[in-house]
Amino acid sequence: MKKQFIFLITIFISFNLKSQNLLPNKYGLKIGANISNLITNSEEGVKNPSTSLGFGFAGGFYMQIPINNNISINPEILYSQKSSSFEYDYVYNYDINQRDYYTSKSSITLSYVEINPTFSYLAAYNLSLNVGPSIHYMIGSKHEYEQTLTNRIDETISPEILTDGVFNEQSLDIGINAGLSYYINENFILNTTIYSGFMKIGEVLRPIDIQNDEPTTNIKLSNIRVSFSYLF
Repeated sequence: MKKQFIFLITIFISFNLKSQNLLPNKYGLKIGANISNLITNSEEGVKNPSTSLGFGFAGGFYMQIPINNNISINPEILYSQKSSSFEYDYVYNYDINQRDYYTSKSSITLSYVEINPTFSYLAAYNLSLNVGPSIHYMIGSKHEYEQTLTNRIDETISPEILTDGVFNEQSLDIGINAGLSYYINENFILNTTIYSGFMKIGEVLRPIDIQNDEPTTNIKLSNIRVSFSYLF
C-alpha cells in the first residue's frame, strides 16, 4: 500500500517537473465540499435497496500548466472525505422450515488522497470545460452497521439488533472526472466536478456472511464536488 501511495505522489511531482519548460505555470489551493452516493450491487435475497447522500470535505494543491491559449493541464492532489449510507431488506433461508427476515443499514465514511490530472478547455472568456482521469488512494475508513431481525417464519419474536457487520475496503479506486470552471477573476475560480468510479471500493458482509465469506453488497462510488480554487 505504501508503494502505491508513493507512486501516486510521484505522478503529481512529475507533472511539475515536466512543466518547467511551459510558461507561465500557476499554482494555487483548492477547497470544497463533496456530495457522495454509493452504487450498490446486491446479492440474491436483498430487497428494497435505497441509498442516502453523504457530505464531506475536500482540499489540497492545484496547478495550471498552459499548452496554448485555450488548453491547459491542471493536475491537483487533494485530501477528500466521502460518505454515504444505504439500507435494504433481505430474507435468509436456513432450511425449509426456518426463514428469517432482516432490515439492514450501513453508514460509510471514506478518506482518500486524490490525484487528478485534468484537461481543461477554455470555451468562453471565463468558462472552461474539464475532463480527466482520477486516482483515489484510500487512507482511512469508518463503517457503522446495524442489522435488525424483524420476523421469523412460524415464530413470534422481538426485534433483535446486531452491529457486527464488516466492511472490506479496497485501497485503490480509478474513475473519471468531468465538470466546469467559472473564472470569477484572475485568482478565484468556482468549480463543479462529477466523479464516477470504475472499481469496486469495498463490500459489506452481514454477520451470517462472515461465516460463509459471501458479501451481501458490492459498492462503487459516485460524487459531486463544488469547490473554490485560488491561484497565486
